[in-house]
Amino acid sequence: MRKFLFPLLPNRYFYYKGYKELLQNSQRNFFDFLSVKTFTLSTLYEFFIVSFVFKFKHLNRLLSLNVIFKNLFTFILLALTLIINSLFSQNIIIHGNAHPVYLQNSDKVARIYTYSDFISQQEVLQDKDSLDNKGRFTLKLYTSQIQPVIIRIKNAVAKIYVDPPPQGIQEYIIKMYPPDSIQVNTNDIDLNAPVSILTNDSLELNTLIFEFNKIYNKYLDEALQKFLNRSVLFKKLDSILIDAKTTFKNIAHPYFQNYINYTIANINCNATRDKNTLANIFLIHKPVQSQNYEYMEFFNCFFKDYLIADITKQTNQTIYYVVNKSTNIQQLLNYIKDDKLLNSNDTLKELVLIQNLYHFYFNEKFNPYAVQILLEQLLNYSKIKAHQKIIQNIIQEFNQLKQSMPAPDFVALTKDSTVFQLYSVQKLPIYLNFFSIKSPNSLKELKELQFIQTKFGHKVKIISVCIDEDFKEFKTFVKQHPEYNWLFLWNFQPHNDFSAKTKYNIKATPLFFLIDTQKILLFSPAPAPSDGIYYQFQKMFNKRNSNRIAE
Repeated sequence: MRKFLFPLLPNRYFYYKGYKELLQNSQRNFFDFLSVKTFTLSTLYEFFIVSFVFKFKHLNRLLSLNVIFKNLFTFILLALTLIINSLFSQNIIIHGNAHPVYLQNSDKVARIYTYSDFISQQEVLQDKDSLDNKGRFTLKLYTSQIQPVIIRIKNAVAKIYVDPPPQGIQEYIIKMYPPDSIQVNTNDIDLNAPVSILTNDSLELNTLIFEFNKIYNKYLDEALQKFLNRSVLFKKLDSILIDAKTTFKNIAHPYFQNYINYTIANINCNATRDKNTLANIFLIHKPVQSQNYEYMEFFNCFFKDYLIADITKQTNQTIYYVVNKSTNIQQLLNYIKDDKLLNSNDTLKELVLIQNLYHFYFNEKFNPYAVQILLEQLLNYSKIKAHQKIIQNIIQEFNQLKQSMPAPDFVALTKDSTVFQLYSVQKLPIYLNFFSIKSPNSLKELKELQFIQTKFGHKVKIISVCIDEDFKEFKTFVKQHPEYNWLFLWNFQPHNDFSAKTKYNIKATPLFFLIDTQKILLFSPAPAPSDGIYYQFQKMFNKRNSNRIAE
């Protein structure tokens, strides 16, 4: 029985060295146990298991007369193990089976990506796994919201939606087919790969989307058989929306209902339907959903170059002058003050500014340096966390601090005024944090970092860089917080080089980066502790699939 229980413990080595000594002392109580372990649900579970191991001899006498009792107790323990383990791991697992044609590729690797946001749409690698000789692979990630994920095998691309469960793990079983057996080896273009999902749940999101697409495709197939003028096309699209709403009226799935609405909205927009009509149906008095893919696809279509084409008609000034010459966020806000649609919703207005400025950066008529200044000002102006993240993603893209790029080296000062160089860290990944003592959000994340340090401090180097100007204030802060037992640095300007703040283009805090042992950016920016970096570390350090490729 003891041999059976040992594998249930998260860390077998610590059981022998730590728990044994602790539990053999005279007290043997949970409060002594907490003296070396942080209290979590997992800790409570570990204490129960180890206590049972040492007291099992006495319990065994009671159970020896009843084998059924023993088996029942073993079953309960196993069930408890599965429940606890599910609470401390990735919440999405995708079991895939790739068509045999993929095994002909030289790159037999499946990769899964999420979008950093739905404006810049940078793809962020979450996991990868090699195909076995039957084309099977397993991909894992953590997400706190419903979102599309992209699965790539070489240049074949499939998309499914993942829906995180309230607790535990949501598993998907998928089959990925080749986009075209002739074109699958074409390297210079992404090819859409059909994918099927094995499920018996008729209310599963991907199943619902598949059923909606049947209705959608039926109408479009009819439309393609003959030429339709714009007014007839718009009536067809209205019919799809009415038909879908009727068919799925009893489906109480908010994301799916939004999928229907904004898929149709996006087609209308691309067909250049009147903007007033679209705004009245899909925007006015509707919530802004910056983290919803379909909403943002419509949003990006509707508001593309909106400040150029639409608002320039309403004012004597041109947007080119406001952006290129004034470089002042307040003047830009004044420029759009008379637009009724934008001023009906401040959140919508701010998101439109972000989206338009992002596209201005790549427009030759705008000064990219001026665009970046305005985005940096907007970053400090915004009070909406989701918008701040989008702007940070955009700024990092502009400054080439992208995933898979080299992480800039820098030097900074410790609290003892010694010089520390980032690249001096060897053999450990680096979780780099920029913070300000004056920022409430920064201070909140530092508290969250305590847990990350406790769990992973022996496997990852955590570094927090203070960007405030007062070195004495920094030293006082570190002294007042001995519980923050990781490396704290103070940003300063070295001779003949740039500071850490400059190299990482820090315009607002907190901001995080994850750097691998080769000094390559794994995540830029990286999830904050409150945004789930714990689950990334779980994936990095607790892999059990021997077929999985190391990050």
